[in-house]
Amino acid sequence: VDAWVWTRAAVAGDTVHFGDTKGRFYALNIADGARRYASDLGGTIHAQPVVVNNSVYVLSTDTFVYILPVDGKPEATGLLAAQRLNDSGYLRRLTTTPALYEGRLLLPLFDGDVKLTAIKLEDRAKAYDVLLPTVTPPVAQTPAAQ
Repeated sequence: VDAWVWTRAAVAGDTVHFGDTKGRFYALNIADGARRYASDLGGTIHAQPVVVNNSVYVLSTDTFVYILPVDGKPEATGLLAAQRLNDSGYLRRLTTTPALYEGRLLLPLFDGDVKLTAIKLEDRAKAYDVLLPTVTPPVAQTPAAQ
């Protein structure tokens, strides 16, 4: 690893998964640290990956969610093919760790507005967007001159 790692790792079985600030995603054997695979993704990885069943969901600042297999079986190129969840471009700044709830991946996003986007894991389609309220700091009041 030749870049900063700003996120927590995700563990699936005997493999630890994490990404770095250069957009490289790693899977290492927990017992001895041996590299299972490394894959160059499109942008910086700030969010903790999420493991669901046999897939690892990786959020990247290139506005994509990458879906990698947990077992890390590389293709002939030595890199893992990543399925991109976002060909429609509806996701923007992906820097916060998502949550899982009843078959949905919940993504807190900031793209000018603060919103929560839910992705259905069964078909990887967007379930909904919810605009979240923002808090505006109060304007400092100065006492009136007397």
